Amino acid sequence: MGESEGALTILVVDDHDSIRLLLAKALRPRGFKVAEANSGVAALTILASMETKPNLVLIDVVMPGMDGPPLAKRIDGLYPKFYSCPDIPLQHWNWSRA
Repeated sequence: MGESEGALTILVVDDHDSIRLLLAKALRPRGFKVAEANSGVAALTILASMETKPNLVLIDVVMPGMDGPPLAKRIDGLYPKFYSCPDIPLQHWNWSRA
């Protein structure tokens, strides 16, 4: 299934390139349009420039500058009419440091 006009849009926000790229790579072939941001500030910039807001936002919980929960609150505050969209927090663990 490729990208189409009616595809759902997902914004993936993660400061780890490998995680963000893996999610995008997994979602695109399934027909989703994917926008990517490597920080909370970048996510806000991308959201402001998007003509059609995403259907879903996947947000890393811990990021430099702006963590996921404050970003989700900012998005909800900036787009109150739009954002009945779910924000799904992502937490990944670096097992090599455990």
